[in-house]
Amino acid sequence: MKDISDTSQWNDLFVRTSPSETGPTGRVGGLSSPDIIPWGITPTDPYRFTTQDSYRNYMSSQGLRQRMPNYIYVRARNSAPNTPAVGSAYLALTDPALVLWPGGEGWTSIKTNNGNAYSSLQPSPVAGNAIAVTTDPFVYIPEESGHRCIVTWLSTQSHPVAGAPPKITDMSMLVQFLQDNPNYAHHNVDIAPSTTGAVTNQKPFSSGTGGFSWICGLQVTNCKGFRVSFSSSAPLPDGSHIIFEPTDVMQNETIRYMLGPFDLPPNWETNMNYTYETNGLDPANFAVTFIAQYSVGSRTHPDLWDLAEPLSGVVGIDEDTQRDVRVITVGSIGVMKGSVPL
Repeated sequence: MKDISDTSQWNDLFVRTSPSETGPTGRVGGLSSPDIIPWGITPTDPYRFTTQDSYRNYMSSQGLRQRMPNYIYVRARNSAPNTPAVGSAYLALTDPALVLWPGGEGWTSIKTNNGNAYSSLQPSPVAGNAIAVTTDPFVYIPEESGHRCIVTWLSTQSHPVAGAPPKITDMSMLVQFLQDNPNYAHHNVDIAPSTTGAVTNQKPFSSGTGGFSWICGLQVTNCKGFRVSFSSSAPLPDGSHIIFEPTDVMQNETIRYMLGPFDLPPNWETNMNYTYETNGLDPANFAVTFIAQYSVGSRTHPDLWDLAEPLSGVVGIDEDTQRDVRVITVGSIGVMKGSVPL
């Protein structure tokens, strides 16, 4: 971190320690920064956090959940009235402690949904006095429950940060550090223990150089009583997100929970996060498989129509689309216990 002796000259992006702070000076300190936003197990439109109304409040939708994908956003404000700023946010998980010492042992970097160590603040550049947000959210899948602290720091053109904050063990130095570095803040969180046997897997997906129309989802077998969900934060071309809300499986026969078709541009990339919750059940045989399918139509792909399988009896796609579209499975990955016919 680059210390400055007078934060009134901090004409740059900053994060707050409390909603009562209106600028980078006179930081009052607080239990949880309002600019670190643990939103929950599904992504959302990040620009909802850049309105004046939202900026005055804590915007967390729910607590973090063990073994589930928790989407976390970071926002910042440009304190310079007329000078645009460019910057990125980093996020780290710390060991639980009453006093959060910067640079402490056991800090773990939290990566974004696309696997990056930092997330750019958008829109970029950030106009004077404007609010920005990370549009590629951080994703944290905690293995353990309990109290934790999440730390963010900003690296900007005017105040670049190489690596994590410096190690501090002296209280007077800590107080001074917090005053001198308005690009640093923390947020206390409690991770609710999983009582449902949740398991989350995160796998990368790319549309390739050509792009195509895509259908994706979960195929489950012998999973009656389970709960399944999947999501990805990378925005689709129309600005929406891939979100299949937690849904209870009502049968043991093989069923597919799918979304689409999505018309993807070339080189569209994301990580897909899919979760199954056993709810205390332990069947001898079951399978949960995430599948990616190439969507074809009789008019758009007449040469492939007879090769494709009908899209019927799936949950999440309307009947008209099921009649008009067939699919070719192009990829799959999942979990299987015992011997299950797929």
